[in-house]
Amino acid sequence: MDTPCPFRYVHRGRTFCHLAVDERKYTTIEVVPLACATCRVPGVLAEHPCRHLSFGVEVDEYGGRLTAETCHVACEALVVRLLDMRRCGEGICEHWEPWESTEAVERARQAAEVDRRRRAQARLSALPEDDD
Repeated sequence: MDTPCPFRYVHRGRTFCHLAVDERKYTTIEVVPLACATCRVPGVLAEHPCRHLSFGVEVDEYGGRLTAETCHVACEALVVRLLDMRRCGEGICEHWEPWESTEAVERARQAAEVDRRRRAQARLSALPEDDD
């Protein structure tokens, strides 16, 4: 059996991703095996295991099918989005440091929690006020 993705978590019987970006109408933070199978993050981490990489994944939902269509990668040390990985790697980038799963998952979890709170606040702000 494959090792589960460290960014995946279970809540109330459903599986979610800490890296999922839920900012468009047809994106979700929920994942299924097909979404995880189409995700580029494990491949990028296998080739470029740097602790400064920051990921975002758009999990698209169309007709009940969930796939990880878009993977965003940025370098937190350089503060730049990486469209290719030529500048990242041991001996290539002066900021390169080995990736540590526990730290990366905790940072992703914290960022996801901030996003959830922001979305919840936006939903509350959109509710009509009572005129008692």
